[in-house]
Amino acid sequence: MVITPKNLKDLTLLKMTDHQKFKALLDESGLSREDFANEMGIKFTSMTNQLAPAKDLPKWAKSVIIFHERWEEKKKNNSDESSV
Repeated sequence: MVITPKNLKDLTLLKMTDHQKFKALLDESGLSREDFANEMGIKFTSMTNQLAPAKDLPKWAKSVIIFHERWEEKKKNNSDESSV
């Protein structure tokens, strides 16, 4: 595979843990963990505890990653189709 700027982000994401992916998505969104907890309606300390690296990523956080990955794939496929 030839590495291009277009697929470099995809390659980086493949090497990341789910915890790292979730943190990267929060950073990309501009939301802090505290802001995200407030938006979710949960206590910041509860979220911090749930997202501890020693624990499995909670299902609600995993769903954010899955949604984002599917959304990006859909955008990519739509972009590929429109350039044909």
